[in-house]
Amino acid sequence: RENLMIPEDIRKKRILFVDDNVINRQVYREQLKSWGCRYGEASSGPQAIDELRRARETRDPFEIAIIDMQMPEMDGEELGRSIKQDPDLADTILIMVSSMGTRGDVARLKKIGFGAYLTKPIKQSQLYDCLATTAKIWKEKKQPQDTTIVTRHSLADNKKQGIRILLAEDDATNQKVALHILKKFGYRADAAGNGQEVLQALEKIPYDIVLMDIQMPLMDGYTATRRIRELEHKAQQVKLNKNDSKDLSGSEIQPLARSGRIPIIAMTAHAMKGDREKCIAAGMDDYTPKPINPDELFEKIEKWTRAEQNASSPGAEVQKERVQPETSEETQPLDLEMALERAMGDKDFLKILLGGFIQELPDQIDSLKAAVAGTDTVALTELAHKLKGAAANLSAHGVSSAAKSLEKVGKSQDMGEANQILEVLINESERLTEFIERADW
Repeated sequence: RENLMIPEDIRKKRILFVDDNVINRQVYREQLKSWGCRYGEASSGPQAIDELRRARETRDPFEIAIIDMQMPEMDGEELGRSIKQDPDLADTILIMVSSMGTRGDVARLKKIGFGAYLTKPIKQSQLYDCLATTAKIWKEKKQPQDTTIVTRHSLADNKKQGIRILLAEDDATNQKVALHILKKFGYRADAAGNGQEVLQALEKIPYDIVLMDIQMPLMDGYTATRRIRELEHKAQQVKLNKNDSKDLSGSEIQPLARSGRIPIIAMTAHAMKGDREKCIAAGMDDYTPKPINPDELFEKIEKWTRAEQNASSPGAEVQKERVQPETSEETQPLDLEMALERAMGDKDFLKILLGGFIQELPDQIDSLKAAVAGTDTVALTELAHKLKGAAANLSAHGVSSAAKSLEKVGKSQDMGEANQILEVLINESERLTEFIERADW
């Protein structure tokens, strides 16, 4: 990504990176400089304070300090506290990065005055979005402690809120269900009842993705998709022909010219052999059967909108990828509403499902422990995959996420972090069991 495409608010920021690890400093140095940031670094807390004061004295202060949590002599929290207690340095925006999030980190760091908190591994896109958000705070002259602290969860939510989805579905009930699911996941969505309405909607708004039912009246999903691809091709040809660029103004292809190729996911109740191939041949990008599986639909949307975002924003990881589940300190171990929805609103049935699940959980964890201890990657992959699916079906997202990470460990055959992730799984299992036992039914 060229510096010219990086917003000026990020490009000209003076940023201090504080970490005792020389490799981490090198990685961040290269990344931040590639975005046009004015980079500085320190290997310890005391050195960081010296650098901040020196910059202040030269009237060219560091606007943002990215601080590693675990450092000898003075850790990240102590450093942040010292900075915020110094009147000359207190307006520095602080971003904490940590290898492993623990319960209470967010509230504690916000109280100190940190504006953001990210847990490793940190993707370039996460760091980029975090800097953009904190840069906005600086521009508006707000103090971070006066706002909601930025986390990987809030960044993900903000990104989802920025994605606009067009749902093509002629059945009113199916529309309501799909829109409810999308809203629950945090997306904005509009509905169209047939292919003609899809084309009309795309004339007005550059949607990020289309969920396309196949069988619709007036114009079916196949025909609508072929027409969209024709319009996109026409828009591209017009853009390439500078002499005809004026033709884009006010035409039906104007939004498509701005958005490029829009991802289209087919939805059909007829999961017949060859359906997927037929959808792809019509110009669709992916396929999901009906009735809608919320988790599968979410994964498809994430996959295709992430692909679009990564084409125009940094997407690789700032540090070497580590197989690590997301922390769940800000979420309940069980989404009761979603679980009840999966149980068709039958509370008694859900109680039976959850009771059976937590009854079997200790044996499953013992089996995973044995697989890790014996470095049996095949058994680890199979056991973790089974637990991941069962937990996801019950909307026990913390257990499912940890099991998913263990499954990745098994597939990679790199057991380096297996014990650490296993501890997270055990903790999530205990949280889930306690939550279910204390649930107010």
